[in-house]
Amino acid sequence: MKTSALILAACGLMTGCSLQSNSYVETLKLATVGAPDVEVSSQQIAQIPYASAYLTVGDLPRAFVVLAFEEQDQLKWISADRNLFVYEQGRLVKTLGLDNDLRWMSERSHDPLRTSLTVPASGQHWVYTAEWSKDDESGHQLDATMFRRGIESRKVLGQSMDLVHLEEQVRDRQTGERWSNHFWVEPHSGDVLASRQQLGPQTPTIEFSLLKPS
Repeated sequence: MKTSALILAACGLMTGCSLQSNSYVETLKLATVGAPDVEVSSQQIAQIPYASAYLTVGDLPRAFVVLAFEEQDQLKWISADRNLFVYEQGRLVKTLGLDNDLRWMSERSHDPLRTSLTVPASGQHWVYTAEWSKDDESGHQLDATMFRRGIESRKVLGQSMDLVHLEEQVRDRQTGERWSNHFWVEPHSGDVLASRQQLGPQTPTIEFSLLKPS
């Protein structure tokens, strides 16, 4: 699928997305399938009129993604490798273009990330249901507990920053599979600036690191 066709297909899911910017199309060409990890200079990032980030799916090369649209607390990021990633309060809540897409999540209003700076070291528990494109009959119920792990230094926004590290331990009630998600949060705003998340049982991790905010 050509980049222009990709944008058209993705924007069909996003009311209000504009297709008129040539610079937007050119920006998407920075991410390619099968290439080595993309590296974008600080000068290039500064010249791009969109929020941008690095994103890595499993063992695939790192891609450069741009923010296509912001709507109802959701940030919709798009790359040139036919993928769309929808984040809400720093959590991936929907994907388009992966081998096994996340279609839906329940109970998002109870997500501890909505009040990320109040997550205790002793843990905050919540339960939600998720459905994927290869397993969408009834969804799986997931038990999750999020823990505050302290302050860690990570490189985001082109610099080293001290961020709050949150670890979430998840168990799929149907399969018994367990995994961990990690979020690095700005200690004043509570915004998630970097994350490593697994969307469900036997799905690859997806790493995200913000380069330029909206």
